Amino acid sequence: QADLYQATRLPAVLIGDGRLGGIACTLSTLESLLLRGYDVHSIIMIHDDSFFTNGGTQSSTNATAIREYLCNRGVTMRSGGGSAMLTDPVSQIVSLPPIPPMPEPLDDWYNSAEVMDKFQMV
Repeated sequence: QADLYQATRLPAVLIGDGRLGGIACTLSTLESLLLRGYDVHSIIMIHDDSFFTNGGTQSSTNATAIREYLCNRGVTMRSGGGSAMLTDPVSQIVSLPPIPPMPEPLDDWYNSAEVMDKFQMV
């Protein structure tokens, strides 16, 4: 199914898991998308465990760890089309607060200032 979308050349937004184990899973998915020729525009981590435990700061989140990993690779990451990818990791790799539990509607979560600000960054 994922290969069907590649022909459209639309930029992809990778949604990663901010919980334990999410860094490896997100980086593995990113590598798979790049190998298949996708242009990954941004990475959004949802439900980052340390998002609220550190008072909402992003000092030690999975998004920060992925940002540091990609920046410290020493090479410019390239998309499937050959263009530079994630040129501004601070605004293109973000962490969102946890999604509310079911059956609570997502309207309030989507419309919260915190989520809207992050979506506008990417």
